[in-house]
Amino acid sequence: MIYINDFSRKFEIDLYKLCENSPYGARIISYHTAYHGKKYDFLDFWLQRDDNNNAVCAFCKYYSTLIICGNTHSIQEIKEFINMISVSDILCDSTLNPTCDENISTGETMLCTKTNNIQNKINSKYKILRLNSDMNNLRNVYNLLIKENGQNVMLPDFESYFLDISNRIRHGVSKVYVITNGSGEIVSTATLLAISRTSSVIGCVATNSDNRNKGLATCLVKYITDKELSSGREVYLHREKEIKIYDKVGFKTVGKFIMRSGA
Repeated sequence: MIYINDFSRKFEIDLYKLCENSPYGARIISYHTAYHGKKYDFLDFWLQRDDNNNAVCAFCKYYSTLIICGNTHSIQEIKEFINMISVSDILCDSTLNPTCDENISTGETMLCTKTNNIQNKINSKYKILRLNSDMNNLRNVYNLLIKENGQNVMLPDFESYFLDISNRIRHGVSKVYVITNGSGEIVSTATLLAISRTSSVIGCVATNSDNRNKGLATCLVKYITDKELSSGREVYLHREKEIKIYDKVGFKTVGKFIMRSGA
C-alpha cells in the first residue's frame, strides 16, 4: 500500500532511512528538509509499504514532478498511483520503469567516491565562488543555464526557480557555485541540487561558450566533488549526454535513470 505523509515521527524516520545513499533519495530529503516536511499545495510525500509494513519505496511530488526512490513489491500499484496524482515529469531509477510513455529519456547515473588526480587549477583571473540566495547572482546563473543548455536543462520560469533554489540554499540542502572572470562576470556554474546526510547530487553545469575548452567546468565539478567527499558524502550526477568531464573527474556509471517529461 502507498501511504501519504501523516507527519508522524515514524514516517519521517522511514523516509530518511529509505532515501540514504541514493541520488533520488537525496533529492527527496532536500525537499523534505527545506520545507520542514509540511504539506503544501505544491509538495507532498508518500511511502509504499510491503505486507510486513516495511517502507520499500518513497515518493516526492514537487509541483508536477514526481521523484521516486527505492524498490517495490508492486509496480502495478505505482503505475496506478502515478495516474491518480497526475504528474507530467518523473525521475527514477530505470529498474522501476513505472511508465511506458513515449516521452521518456534515459541516461547514466554516475557516482564518485574518490576524484582522480588531475590538474585542478585555473588561470588566476578566474575565481570560484559559492553564492548565497542573492536574486541578481542567481538570475545570472539562470540566464547562463538557459543560454548554454537550452532544452537540455529542466528549468521552470525564473521566479519559480529563484523561490525554490534560494529556499534550499538557506536550509543548506543546495549550493550554487560559479566561476567568475576578471570582470566579475559568471562564466561557469554548477549546482549541488540536493544534499542529504550521506549523498549529494550535482547538476545544472554550464559554461559560457566564449570560455569553453579552458577546463573551467572540469575544475569546478572537481572542486565541488572534493568538498562534498571531504564532508563524508558520496556524490552523484545524472548524465544524459556523453560529457567527458565527469569521467575525467572520477565519476563512474553505476546505473541508469528514467526521466519522463511533458507528458
